Amino acid sequence: MNSRLKILKTRCRQMPEQPGVYIFKNGEGKPIYVGKSSSLKHRLLSYFRNFKPNEMKRKAMMSKVYDVEIIPLGSEQEALIKENELIKLWQPRYNIMLRDDKTYPWIKVSILDPFPRIELTRSVAQDGSLYYGPYPKVGDVKKVLDYVIETYRIRDCQQRIVEGIPSPECLSLQISRCDGPCVDKISVKDYRELIKKALNFLDGQQKDIIRNLKKEMDKAASLLKFEQASEKRDMILMAKSFQQGTFLKKRYFYKDTLKKLQEALGLKKLPSHVECFDISHISGSWTVASMVVFKKGQPSKKDYRIFKIKTVKGIDDFASMAEVIERRYSSNQKKDISLPDLIVIDGGIGQLNVSKKVLKEIGISLDIISLAKRFEMIYVEEEVDPVILSKYSDELCFLQRVRDEAHRFAIKAHRKWRDKKVLESPLRNILGVGPVLEERLLKRFKTTKNMSHQSIETLADVSGVSRQLAKKIIREISNEATRS
Repeated sequence: MNSRLKILKTRCRQMPEQPGVYIFKNGEGKPIYVGKSSSLKHRLLSYFRNFKPNEMKRKAMMSKVYDVEIIPLGSEQEALIKENELIKLWQPRYNIMLRDDKTYPWIKVSILDPFPRIELTRSVAQDGSLYYGPYPKVGDVKKVLDYVIETYRIRDCQQRIVEGIPSPECLSLQISRCDGPCVDKISVKDYRELIKKALNFLDGQQKDIIRNLKKEMDKAASLLKFEQASEKRDMILMAKSFQQGTFLKKRYFYKDTLKKLQEALGLKKLPSHVECFDISHISGSWTVASMVVFKKGQPSKKDYRIFKIKTVKGIDDFASMAEVIERRYSSNQKKDISLPDLIVIDGGIGQLNVSKKVLKEIGISLDIISLAKRFEMIYVEEEVDPVILSKYSDELCFLQRVRDEAHRFAIKAHRKWRDKKVLESPLRNILGVGPVLEERLLKRFKTTKNMSHQSIETLADVSGVSRQLAKKIIREISNEATRS
């Protein structure tokens, strides 16, 4: 074991013996693995023993670990949720599972519907529904949920039901599993009383169901139906797991995170409508700006926009940001488009100041902040010092998600535009100039027009370009210019 790992092992001996999440980082401080454990100390120390032949992947990972960070939590279930969130946020190299949105199941209650449904889902949407979870054992929770739905006669059909307007009779009604809201056999008020009882169960009040299950278990046993009695016994154990908190019960509201963000940053309004801007370029060429929109905590991709920077030459992120802010919000005034509750700028205090100046000149007053990648510092209007939110707080994770989405969208659009320009380049038609050399030339001289004004010696100074090829490049570009 080398000295670096020995130092890390010594640190891990000081870790607490409690549940939590641990983050392994590489030499650049970037997370490469996120894990959870009921005992942080024991789990972390397990990484420093001799590796078995089938643990080569873990050995390879540890060769790249330079730091470890922990987040102590109250329970293993809380660690489960936090691990899930951080893996989605960072996409660490050595986390294979949990990278997409479809992971541990949640229980969803569509509480905004007149006749709500209760169902399992593997993705959480900001749609006003109640979400409980996540649950690591889908089989167990599905059995308990089926029993709850059957006991309280909750509908499980996919129909959109409106009180007073009968719908086609569903299968659950035909087999007497529900009270028939689809054919108007139960009122909204009475149905919601059933939902209230089911929610009480999900909130930890399982005494009635456990009592009924015990009666059913005893009855089955008295009739010598031991297999059925065994199933009821298992159901009781699972229901008690809900009651004792073995399953984590967590209602998910997007407003909670946005409210925390509003309070932390002193925003005038709840940031239900957020617009975020990012600038992308390569050495000052093909500069574009992206604007992504989040509404009620979720991306609204139909509102995304790309701006090709028109007035700025070379590398000037401040001027580029000023241009895009002016273009975006000047057009808002003319078209009477709804303004956001919050503008987020990807950058530091400089980008924030130029954006504020533009908004003032336009005559628009909006909450605006910037999020700097270094230390994730948030610069807010009227504040000299940056706001630093808790590293793993929901509100910072939300801002990072918005910022990262703007960056992703800008990079995607930038590459698409750049590739289109490259395809239009006459360099593609010159024998001896491949994609790598083409990009090398464009990065050095920006445009083919600039290349045509260079001497043979200057072009030949580029790696991979001979004097003969340099002559050919200048000749072909000049001929193309003449033809066009």
